[in-house]
Amino acid sequence: MGKKRALLVALKFNNPDMIDSHISCHRFEECITKHCGFLPQDICKIIDDKNSKPHEVSYDAIRRQLHCFQEMTKSGDVLLFYYAGHGILEKGYPALKMYDNLTITGQHLQLIVENLNARKAVFTVIADCCHSGGLLRYAYEQIGRSVVDRGEMQRQGILLSACQQFQVSLGTVECGLIFTELLIQFITEANGIITYWDLITKVKLALCKTGAIQIPGLYCTDEEAKAQIFEHF
Repeated sequence: MGKKRALLVALKFNNPDMIDSHISCHRFEECITKHCGFLPQDICKIIDDKNSKPHEVSYDAIRRQLHCFQEMTKSGDVLLFYYAGHGILEKGYPALKMYDNLTITGQHLQLIVENLNARKAVFTVIADCCHSGGLLRYAYEQIGRSVVDRGEMQRQGILLSACQQFQVSLGTVECGLIFTELLIQFITEANGIITYWDLITKVKLALCKTGAIQIPGLYCTDEEAKAQIFEHF
């Protein structure tokens, strides 16, 4: 049995109105340790709170941690990268904005995907931010409408996006980001035993009921869509 590792990143960029990203990140960590088999010692959390220093939450720090997790990964392992913060379009493609205004792009993540595929590991990205649809550019679109040409279905990582490529993710609840909070709700209800397809389908229906103008996305192969979340298969 492989090991599960997670890198959880939540950035509010000194904006008090974005504290929800921190709240949901902490709650998501509790959820995956309780219901999905992640151990606290295998989770790295990067949050720009009052105790953090700029270099600890920078682009370099996050890329370095991703690289470290990648190098530690062996066959049968599962790697999860969760991001809550600002998503932008960079040259027409989704990208994750870092604390120092640099970005992690789909191309950056694709290099990790290729490395982990070679190691027969599973890589899941959860992006709770604007313009997150299609972040993993070559992953097959199962749920969503961000990719015009789906292309050939092959393993290119698994992406769960809060919205579509040309949408903003405005939905929040009283304490937390609505997309992450719905993920937590349905993972908890299923005690972690739920497929990627069923999870995002439930989130999509729940978002429709709230009136939030954002459509979540699922990007992966058919085999991955039917697999239990955060498990090797």
